[in-house]
Amino acid sequence: MASGAQITQPIQRVLVAGAGGFVGSEIVRQLGGMELAVSTTDQGPSAPPGAPNYRQADLRKMDDVLPLVAGVDCVINASGIAHVFQLDEKAARLMQEVNADAAGVLARACVRAGTRRLVLISSVSVYGSPGSPAVDETYACNASGAYAESKLGGERVSQEAVRNSGTKLTILRPATIYGPGDRGNVARLIGSVRSGKFMWIGRGQNLKSLIYRDDFARACIKAALEATDEGVYNVSSPPETMRAIVDAIARALGRRPPGLGVPAGLARTLTGLGKLSPIMRTRFTGLHRTIDKWLSHDAYDASRFIAQFGPIESLTLQEGIRREVEWYVARN
Repeated sequence: MASGAQITQPIQRVLVAGAGGFVGSEIVRQLGGMELAVSTTDQGPSAPPGAPNYRQADLRKMDDVLPLVAGVDCVINASGIAHVFQLDEKAARLMQEVNADAAGVLARACVRAGTRRLVLISSVSVYGSPGSPAVDETYACNASGAYAESKLGGERVSQEAVRNSGTKLTILRPATIYGPGDRGNVARLIGSVRSGKFMWIGRGQNLKSLIYRDDFARACIKAALEATDEGVYNVSSPPETMRAIVDAIARALGRRPPGLGVPAGLARTLTGLGKLSPIMRTRFTGLHRTIDKWLSHDAYDASRFIAQFGPIESLTLQEGIRREVEWYVARN
């Protein structure tokens, strides 16, 4: 076990795994402005733009990972697979290997190398769908689906790997991360509003938590440099109503906010009836779940992170959405 004096020594050497990803690349960019020795890794043979001291590695292989962590004070694990909307068995298996198995390999390598600190980027998806407007870290995890299950698996194997060691593990569970480069649900919502295919279900008063990519990267670095013990933390900006999010997208696109909609009760009734048909059961069961997810609260309490590390800097929703819409339109 490392001594208390060792734990409080300042972090000087940082490795970012997943340096070419949506979040990892921004973490690397922000670290570049600090007086730290930064090294990076990812699966590609060539260094991502701006990634210093880059080495290609397969994080599932201990022989690849051990040389990366040698002499490193802190590892930020931003690697992973997300936003696979058509998930077959092969893709689900790969997601498990990358998000869970590789996280365990990296954590065990940190312990063997004497790395003092490991920051694992997980997800609020591990909670499942609690439907509460204020989910904190005391909520029981009820992961459902390949992505959420793999993220929860990554947390558990990492926790097991560092137990009774000198490596301190910080797990960050970000809310939905958005911004330029996003390939997830916010980008899909922008596409729906832009195409004119968006239609309201319900009144849009349910709460959703988001965090702009740059803000999350900043919070991640703060945890990496300042954590003194182990912990699990939600990371999110204050929640917004679904209507505020959609209206911000419409305005950024230069359009009137959508007004046409279907009452929530009617939508649930129709999809519930559709599930009774043997021919249409699978399709309507999926649609029913999608509607329930759309109408539910997905709001997360980040007060534990704020108490430990200070306020989370948050770009306004309107400005963050404007930046992503600008990127999305240019790309499409």
